[in-house]
Amino acid sequence: MRVALVPLFLGFAGTISAQEPARIPTWTVTLGAGVFVGPKYPGSDETRVLPLPIVGVDFRNRVFLGASPSGAGAGLGVNLIRTRSLTITTGLGGSESRPADRADALAGMDDRRLGFASVFGVSYQLGPLQAGFVFSAGLRDNAGLSGTGNLGVTLPLAQRLYFGLGGSVTVANQDAMAYEFGVSQAEGSRRNALIAGGDSRLRGDEGGAYRPAGGVREVGATTNLALMLSPSWSLFGFGGVTRLSDEAAKSPLVRRRTGWSTGAGFTVRP
Repeated sequence: MRVALVPLFLGFAGTISAQEPARIPTWTVTLGAGVFVGPKYPGSDETRVLPLPIVGVDFRNRVFLGASPSGAGAGLGVNLIRTRSLTITTGLGGSESRPADRADALAGMDDRRLGFASVFGVSYQLGPLQAGFVFSAGLRDNAGLSGTGNLGVTLPLAQRLYFGLGGSVTVANQDAMAYEFGVSQAEGSRRNALIAGGDSRLRGDEGGAYRPAGGVREVGATTNLALMLSPSWSLFGFGGVTRLSDEAAKSPLVRRRTGWSTGAGFTVRP
């Protein structure tokens, strides 16, 4: 599971604010902090706890640094179109590195460096409902192409208290699937040697090369809760679950097909 929880919440908060009429400020700055708990990588059976710094800057609803209003991840981008209903964005996003020593099941794998991608997103909001699609093209290390369709709803539970629920489906081409779940011939040979040498980090069936086919990567669901303490301050909590596809789950790197994540924090707009 990618660490994409900052855009997950800020996109949710943007949906809330979009329901309330307001003039467009020249600059909008969002700061905050929180904590994330989830798998060490997609398919891992180990959990990690991470600090969650939040930084978002928006210039006249046009140029942004941080979370995309269309839900197209986090990075630097431009709102090509942004109305009360329709948002179309493009920009540059990133994905975290994945060192081989992060988890036992990655033993023998190469370290994966920080990734960059060209991102394009479209979202449409109709009252409490929001639907969108995000397309991502990797810019290094043959990271491939992927796209995520999502559908969600944001509802007020009480004064200043909002609840969000959504679902998503992610598809990826063969390169993108291999980037996340593939094992090269060299990596497979190293893993086989570790297994033969009795390395306790790997199981007997986790050696060998693997190159998955393109197709559905995963389906997911998220839930969010936000308490708007004031026009500037808010508290939030979130939870999510993803279920990897059959093709992804066959990877020797995958030990747990269903991954859970949760977290909480606060944001402030100075």
